[in-house]
Amino acid sequence: KKRLEEQLHHSEDKIKEIEETKRKDRIKLVEQIDSLKNELEKSKQDLAQMRLEYSTIKSDIENMKTESETKLNQLQNTLTTKDTQIKTMENEKVNKERQHQVEMKTLSGNLGTVRLELETMKRRLREMEGNATLQKQKADDLQIECNSLQEKNRTLLDKLVSEEEERAKVLHHVDSLKKKEKDMYSALQELGREHQKLQIVYTRDKERKWQKDEEVSQCNGCKKLFSISVRKHHCRGCGQIYCSQCTSQSLVLPASKKMQRVCDKCFKDRTN
Repeated sequence: KKRLEEQLHHSEDKIKEIEETKRKDRIKLVEQIDSLKNELEKSKQDLAQMRLEYSTIKSDIENMKTESETKLNQLQNTLTTKDTQIKTMENEKVNKERQHQVEMKTLSGNLGTVRLELETMKRRLREMEGNATLQKQKADDLQIECNSLQEKNRTLLDKLVSEEEERAKVLHHVDSLKKKEKDMYSALQELGREHQKLQIVYTRDKERKWQKDEEVSQCNGCKKLFSISVRKHHCRGCGQIYCSQCTSQSLVLPASKKMQRVCDKCFKDRTN
């Protein structure tokens, strides 16, 4: 009995220790889950902010691209117009030169005036060529800026993919913690059931009453009358008196390390 009480106290201490460990683990899990939820919420906010920034940058890039294409088209039209004007002026120059040759024969006095007009036209031609070069340089600068914005866009996309992978890892960790908590709760329930079984056995042994021989005339199991051939046997589990057939089973009881005679009912209860 003393040993059984010690085992019971030991089981109760173990259960308390497991409950305390579970309580601490649950608090720790709640804190970890709250921390993970905060990190997840922060990641969602950062992701939303990044998506907004990406959308803004993408819109700016589209606008700049459209503007650049418009300016390029304008520059190409301008260059085409300038080329046409240059060809026209070259044709005019040829015509003027032909006319000059004709007029040289007829009007030698207008030679100085024609030469002055020719120099003026050449100067205008050089100015147009300079303007065309400047417009081409501006187009190159716009192309460089467009390439820089595209590189920034790729960097933001890589960062967005990295944030999505980190979020998946956090969700996997939360699922693992929930599964661990469920397993611990199942183990605690199993210990509780074992404790209840031990408590029932302890209560039964504590309330056991050793039945006196003179109080019994028949077997408490099969109701067979006792005689010289049918002897009385005490069950070491419940203390009741049975015949030899009803106490044919043996068990190691807490009070003894050796096999003891028990009735069929005690054998069934203790083995189950």
